[in-house]
Amino acid sequence: MRLQLTVQSDAATSFRLHVPAEPLLKLRTIEKLPVQRTGEGTVIYQRVVLWQGLEPGTVRIKTLSVETQEQTLFFPEVSITIRDPGP
Repeated sequence: MRLQLTVQSDAATSFRLHVPAEPLLKLRTIEKLPVQRTGEGTVIYQRVVLWQGLEPGTVRIKTLSVETQEQTLFFPEVSITIRDPGP
């Protein structure tokens, strides 16, 4: 499973991405994509989270968040359905 997350800011800042542990998913990597700046000056940060499904089921991730120096922001809930690949 691949999930791409985008954070937009008015200025360059540091932040920490919090990815909760889920028993049906094995976290493989979190990739940091190059920072971009729009013509209007907005700074865009992107992260790609890669998971491997361990067994069939549905996972609802509700506590995926970004922490900055001033606040913690939560992403919308993500629902992932892992299907049995069969024999």
